[in-house]
Amino acid sequence: MTPSGDSLKVPPHDLDAEKSVLGAVLIDSGSINLVAEFLKAEHFYSREHQLVYDAMITLFEKQQPIDVVTIQDELKKTDSLKMIGGKNYLSDLINAVPTSAYIEQYGRIVKNHFVKRRLIQMSSRLVEKSFDTKGDVKKLLDDAETEIFGLSQEHLHRDFIQLKEVLAESFERLEEFVKKGSHLRGVSTGFAELDNKLAGMQDSNLLILAARPGIGKTTLALNMALQAATKNKTPVGFFSLEMSKEELVDRLLVGQADIDAWRLKTGRLSEDDYKRLTEAMGELSEAPIFIDDTPGASILEMRTKARKLKIEKDIKLLIVDYLQLIDAGKRFDSRVNEVSFVSQNLKNLARELKIPVLAISQLSRAVEQRGTRKPQLSDLRESGCLTGSAQLINADTGEKITIKYLSERKEQTPISVMSMDSDYKIRPATLIKAFKSGVKTTYLLKTQSGREIKASANHPFYKLNGWARLDQLKTNDLIAIPRIIDVKGKQQYEDEEIILFAHMIGDGCFIKHQPIHYTNSDLKNIRVVEISAKKLFKIVPRLVKQKNWFHLYLPSP
Repeated sequence: MTPSGDSLKVPPHDLDAEKSVLGAVLIDSGSINLVAEFLKAEHFYSREHQLVYDAMITLFEKQQPIDVVTIQDELKKTDSLKMIGGKNYLSDLINAVPTSAYIEQYGRIVKNHFVKRRLIQMSSRLVEKSFDTKGDVKKLLDDAETEIFGLSQEHLHRDFIQLKEVLAESFERLEEFVKKGSHLRGVSTGFAELDNKLAGMQDSNLLILAARPGIGKTTLALNMALQAATKNKTPVGFFSLEMSKEELVDRLLVGQADIDAWRLKTGRLSEDDYKRLTEAMGELSEAPIFIDDTPGASILEMRTKARKLKIEKDIKLLIVDYLQLIDAGKRFDSRVNEVSFVSQNLKNLARELKIPVLAISQLSRAVEQRGTRKPQLSDLRESGCLTGSAQLINADTGEKITIKYLSERKEQTPISVMSMDSDYKIRPATLIKAFKSGVKTTYLLKTQSGREIKASANHPFYKLNGWARLDQLKTNDLIAIPRIIDVKGKQQYEDEEIILFAHMIGDGCFIKHQPIHYTNSDLKNIRVVEISAKKLFKIVPRLVKQKNWFHLYLPSP
């Protein structure tokens, strides 16, 4: 049977190019400077060539001469001379190329074939993983992007650039800036005072827009996007990890039409509102704003999408809402390290795409503990931690849920919990994300009323004069604790549940060491409880009459 063409395929390589690189170095040892920075021994396909090039690099690093004699001696030290074919093979390499002038081109050929072989290896592994029925698709895609991106970064090559070349580029930008007649070199924010301080949002810069929750960070960022896209026709990319695209569009419409947001939400619009909305929709439909509202997006996924958007739409500004919701794609010992990793990747993305990246960020409660309340860089860090056993109250159901449960959810969707608002009232608030921040030292805080909670030293608690860290609290300090939490919830109860619950509260018996039963003199009430118990718990109650009373015993389900 004749083997097919596919079965005869060998990995991409070019032995002539490999020999030419090695021969060029033997002809002119100084030429290794042109390839040593990007070409490694592992890039060669032939094992013999890997050994020879590795010996050359070793001599180069020791600043020793590179010729047939020194390479032969170096190969003897590692018992590799026989493996390459002896001294004669080194002599043959010199005859493989007439000049060393093109060594860099030969090196690029060798490197490119190595990249192709790596791609084939990656593809084979991905095919194998894809056939694994137990494999997680999301992790598979993330692994694929990680490997390919890592290879692409490794394949990139950037040399030192002489200052005069950079100055030439800078002068060209300056000329273009003068021709435009604008006072801003960067993308305008739409706010004159801010533009005067920043001179616009500059290319390759990572800008952080930070504030406490509820201040209006997202609204401000959307206003900047509107200014850039509608006034200057600047393409803008917007990653929304907190809000859906529908919520963002509503906010854009409210901002562009200048109407009351509540009237838009409730549909109570006047004729003038409709007219303004229609005009705003027309203007926004032509605005080059591109929204991605994928929840829990990883930094790798965002970089991939941003590159694609830059190529296809040539975006000039990228907005991320918000920093702490980005999935780093891997585990870190602390939340601080995770946020730092994400921030560094956003900065790298800004440099790679040569556009400003505006990242919205939450400020910690530490800013509220100071008299001036002026934000500092340290306020971008997390504001303290509670242990996983700490409980919150689901505002929709009244159920107590632990932070551990919230942090281990596969999908970090927002959830409504009971919380203290700015008016010091306990009301429902949206918890965006719960996460693990590593192993930390925690302390047990006990109150005189018997309540207790475990928290890190920097976790804030509210006192009469404002927020204070746990390690700043003293004995007899007064802290805010709700006496009663009124949770109505949205959970609907069946009629039978309400009937049984009401009757058992009134005439039920739950005495220790006695069977649970219901006592009543009215047989109609007995029958109602019996029917409800049967439907809810699939049990058969036992009825006992004692004089003028009826006892209905309820067995376990």
